[in-house]
Amino acid sequence: MADFYLKLYRWYARQGERFVPRPDGVEFSVWVSLSRESMLQLVEGSVVLTLRVPEEALLITDAERWGYRVNQWYIPLDQEDERRHNSEMERYGIASESAIIDSDKGNFYPLLRRKIVDSWERLFTCPPRCGDMAQGTLWELRREWTEICDG
Repeated sequence: MADFYLKLYRWYARQGERFVPRPDGVEFSVWVSLSRESMLQLVEGSVVLTLRVPEEALLITDAERWGYRVNQWYIPLDQEDERRHNSEMERYGIASESAIIDSDKGNFYPLLRRKIVDSWERLFTCPPRCGDMAQGTLWELRREWTEICDG
């Protein structure tokens, strides 16, 4: 699984730096929660950093769309787009759309493969939905941005 995630995070870094510039020498981003409700909960012996980050340093994405990207699924524009896409998959008899990406099945459906891959940019271009769906990444942590809360 390590190779899968390294490839995925390299993709995220290449795409993400188009929206928030990546400093020289930085390979991967740091994932941050945007609210107390959505963060990993404080447990004994842990430390939570509360950050006050300039808006231009933060790349905000939708957690559910990130899950679609991780699973190599099509990221729909809305529910109607998702319904149309799922109908298309049914017409082709494709049960697992990730097979279009990571198997030779993509060779038989190159336009469908391209449609799925192109949809992944929506992770960055569509605003997060309401609720706790927003998540963020930073290229760096600066001391002047931090407040430490012991748990």
